Formats: sequence, structure tokens, C-alpha cells
Amino acid sequence: MGTYAYKDEDRNESSVIFAKDAQEKHRKVRYYCPNLDCPAELYICSLDGEKEAYFSANSSIKHVDGCWGASKNSKIKLNEYTEELFEFEDACQRTLLNVVFWPLKHVGFRPSKMLVFGP
Repeated sequence: MGTYAYKDEDRNESSVIFAKDAQEKHRKVRYYCPNLDCPAELYICSLDGEKEAYFSANSSIKHVDGCWGASKNSKIKLNEYTEELFEFEDACQRTLLNVVFWPLKHVGFRPSKMLVFGP
């Protein structure tokens, strides 16, 4: 169940539509998979409120195998995160630590304390 799609095949950032914001007028409109390598055409489903609205692929133009935009492959659930709580500096620091220490973990190395980079 895709949580967002694009209004145009070019997938411009300005053409993003979120399922939670879709209305009845969007029901029969064709949208496109967020994965640039996937030609899937998506349509909004479940606007009646029975369950959360979502995008689903057209039966004739499906997702490519292994597409991350297909619901069965999607690991990100947008409604499980609060954007305001995202800490950019913390994310950068954790990413850097993984890049620096990941190869060393395979030989048994464990950093003794958290490293802090920057001012």
C-alpha cells in the first residue's frame, strides 16, 4: 500500500501526492510509482474511510520485480514517523559512525565511547 505517488511521469517534486491528502476527485486519476525505474501506474484506493487511503498499481502496468515502491517491498511507513523529531546532525553523525566502524566490527572491534564530531 503506497503512501505517496507522483502526478506526472517525470516525477517532479512538485507533483507528489500523499494518499492521506487524496480526495474523491483523485479516485480515477492515474499516478506514477515513486521509483524512477518502475513504470507502474497507480490509483488511489480506500477513500471511503474503511481503512487508510493508499495507492495501488494498475493490474495491466505493474511494478517491476523488487520495486521498493511496491507495498510488499516498502520498509517506510510515513505515518510511523514524526518529521519534527528528526535530528539532522544526529543522523549525519550516526551515518558517519557506521561508515567508519562498520568494517572494524567484522574483526571484533567495538568503540569504547561515542565519538562526537564538529564544534
